[in-house]
Amino acid sequence: MTTSVLFWNIWGHRHPDAIHRYIAANRADVCCLTEVTDTAVPYKQYPKVHTSLDPAEPPSQINGLSQLKSAFVGTYVFYYLSPVWSRWECKVTGNKYYGIGFGSAMAVESDVGILDTESMYVHVPDVRPRVLQCMVFRKNGKTTIVAHLHGMWFKENSKGDDPRRITQSRVVLAHLAMLARRHDTKRVVFGGDLNLDIGTEAIAIFERGFDGMPLKNLIREHGIKSTRTPRYRNFGEPGESRYADYVFVTPEIDVHEFSVDTTELASDHAPLRIVFR
Repeated sequence: MTTSVLFWNIWGHRHPDAIHRYIAANRADVCCLTEVTDTAVPYKQYPKVHTSLDPAEPPSQINGLSQLKSAFVGTYVFYYLSPVWSRWECKVTGNKYYGIGFGSAMAVESDVGILDTESMYVHVPDVRPRVLQCMVFRKNGKTTIVAHLHGMWFKENSKGDDPRRITQSRVVLAHLAMLARRHDTKRVVFGGDLNLDIGTEAIAIFERGFDGMPLKNLIREHGIKSTRTPRYRNFGEPGESRYADYVFVTPEIDVHEFSVDTTELASDHAPLRIVFR
């Protein structure tokens, strides 16, 4: 039996119906989602909040997590963590909304044999904590770790190397190594929106792997040139990197399918889907 994992930055739930349709049509055992909104404040009717004045960017839905849970009730178990719960101000109306989460969700099919899960902060000095989510399951007599990260972003250096990004890669890799040793497995699937160009040292750190096991970069191995869709605000700019999202696997993972769907316009990031044994 194979296992499928979907990695996708869903862009603040700007196109919820399209997001739900895509997930329903491309069923995965595990969905690793970033830029998932949530709100600690109940509303009779949840407002839509413009976080940009760019007419190409529709407003975000602030209750994305509850919409996902409603759309896939009874099939997925959800794990969620937001690095902060902050105040949002609508750029169009000026209205302020409080207690808004903008985090990561891991949705796991209820029949997956989960052994362990954790959602944790990756702390790097002078940077807002980033979320790393991990899940360990056993299937076909094999123990596998699935993990995803929403990597740090800087306006002045959106995808390039930076000492803080180097530290982030080392911290995350060390945690994956610790989990692999704890569960006595050499099977790791790791990915997400890392906010990194493919030629960075921060990516090379992951590719070198741990404990003598390299991590195969499926974006590089499959010759993928872009993980962004035309929704990306800098999509047409000359010299702009269209890399952001990655999937890495240890050699023990037998990859049956890997796809990057840049035609899906529900987000400015393409969904990445892997099927493996």
